[in-house]
Amino acid sequence: MGVAAETASATTSATAKGVVKAVRPIFRQLYVTVNKNTDIFRVTTKATVTLHGKVSSLTSLKAGEQVTVTYTVSGNRWNASLVAVK
Repeated sequence: MGVAAETASATTSATAKGVVKAVRPIFRQLYVTVNKNTDIFRVTTKATVTLHGKVSSLTSLKAGEQVTVTYTVSGNRWNASLVAVK
């Protein structure tokens, strides 16, 4: 696991800040570079995605954007509940 996993446990939420590397909407995956490591987040169907303060969608995210991801860890999955681009 990447750096972001070090700040979360199975029962708590954590936040990771980084740069969008890729988005795979079909698989609901968001790849984020955090401290030179790429972390993969599963963006749940209940997750909120915001772009510059406005509600948006996973498909609106672009590589290179600064992003903050709030997530929980379930097994080996990092489940994003909030994805925010400022």
